[in-house]
Amino acid sequence: MKQACKWLAAALCLAVCFAFTACGDQAPTGNSPTPVPSASQNTETDSELQYLKAGDTYRLYHWWLQSGQEETEFRDDESIVGRYRAETLDTLKNTYGITIKFIPWTGSYWDEVRSSAFSGTPLADGMHGGSVANIMDHYWYMEIPGSCLEAISDHNISFDDDAYWDVQQQEQYCTFNGKLYGFVMNTVGMKTIEAAKVTFFNYSLVEKAGYTPQQLYAMVKDKTWNWDVFSNICAAVTDGDRGVWGTTWYDLGLQLAFSNGGDIIASESGEDVFVGYSDKHAKGWDLLKSLYDSGYTCPLDKGAYDQDAITVFKSEQTAFMINHWRRTFDNKKGSIDKYGWLPVPMGPDATDYTSENQPGECFVIFKDCNNPDGLLKAMKMLYRPIYAKGSAENQILFESEISMYCNDEESVEFLTYLQSITTQSKAVFYGINWDYMSVETTVKILSGEVTAQSYFESIAPVYNEKIRQVSRADKQ
Repeated sequence: MKQACKWLAAALCLAVCFAFTACGDQAPTGNSPTPVPSASQNTETDSELQYLKAGDTYRLYHWWLQSGQEETEFRDDESIVGRYRAETLDTLKNTYGITIKFIPWTGSYWDEVRSSAFSGTPLADGMHGGSVANIMDHYWYMEIPGSCLEAISDHNISFDDDAYWDVQQQEQYCTFNGKLYGFVMNTVGMKTIEAAKVTFFNYSLVEKAGYTPQQLYAMVKDKTWNWDVFSNICAAVTDGDRGVWGTTWYDLGLQLAFSNGGDIIASESGEDVFVGYSDKHAKGWDLLKSLYDSGYTCPLDKGAYDQDAITVFKSEQTAFMINHWRRTFDNKKGSIDKYGWLPVPMGPDATDYTSENQPGECFVIFKDCNNPDGLLKAMKMLYRPIYAKGSAENQILFESEISMYCNDEESVEFLTYLQSITTQSKAVFYGINWDYMSVETTVKILSGEVTAQSYFESIAPVYNEKIRQVSRADKQ
């Protein structure tokens, strides 16, 4: 179990690292689409500036940094956000006399940094804590509540402005015994959809099946882009002799289950429980099994992981692929001229589309840190999103960034719409989705060894125990 948890933490770390530093920050060649706000304006509450004490140095741990890169963090002139954060660093130093020292990877994601704070000799004052799915392990370090973290709400810096901070996730995931232990930044610009799950589709293959991209986008608006249409196109394009199939199968069972009934975790009597064996969810897996049995998915030896699925899709071997939208631009192998994106097709029991998205990024401070109020104010200024959620400037930034990947009206409209249907799954928070969608699980179901419903019902106690362990329900 400990090894599985470490693997999960690493996977979530890498996902968040991409979200925090990826090319979604990059602007099109030329001038920025909107004026970059001055870092000196990065003060929602001016009275908080009093806690910045000239001469203070704050050490911030960024686990993705390699040794030797400390001085270049946030010094990327090609990035709008990079320029903004670099200006903030300069403002903290030149205006307020504050020095930020970045601490690179210590050889483990968290252990050495947390243990140093636990022992009273912290290597860092604050850190980027990865996904909110990691906050439980930070808070329960050594299985002692709050053993290495300082409670943010014990100090005078506020993170309750939901234009910049994800107050809902802070309350849901980062609050323990009534105290806030992690703040969570809102995602803005293209980052709001980078990790969202979408259905990639190959223009030329769906056209051979009798559909135009415009028709498919119109179906999305009419809410008629559903499992039937998806299945019909898969059947029409499949030509096994030529090595062409309807769809990749990686992650398809989980996403179809979501598309027909929401999350696979439900709250019952105040506790989260696994419900991924319900009729609604089983129908998603049954559809995948039917597609596989008909030969409409690529074989099990192709596309077993998301990067493999990209290779299969971009080499024009499938009409469809369900994957993170960011796979549009983070893999350059076998790119094709024309493809677009749709929601995961709507299931028969659903009334709207849904797109699983990664949970937010959390930031924490350690016990025995230097001047907690000043530290929190400096971190608030440094990590605050460049624009407010819902602002006109943010929408212009979003449209400018996605224009690097599409310029047809239908695609732009869909990607704008995608922002409104993304949800953070509790299954990700508990690490259950990794097993629920795993190659091993999928092969068992597709090979006919088990039915999806009987398998997930039989393993529900294991998942529920994992929920209890991750949430430390037995210790609260």
